[in-house]
Amino acid sequence: MTNLALHETGTPGQPTVVLLHGVGNTGSMWAELAAALPQYHCLVPDLPGHGGSRELGWQSRSDTLAASPI
Repeated sequence: MTNLALHETGTPGQPTVVLLHGVGNTGSMWAELAAALPQYHCLVPDLPGHGGSRELGWQSRSDTLAASPI
């Protein structure tokens, strides 16, 4: 199984915030916001078919969640 591309910022061990992008975009759309939240542990994946996860075919929401490192 191939995992989703994931960018992490902030402080591990602090409350976690997951930032999801919309169709046709990538997790990079959240770079400014994630940088402004150093008191949180931010997880920003590229969803299947997008950015660093473009090689992963999107099949269903269940399959996407099963591939998530989160």
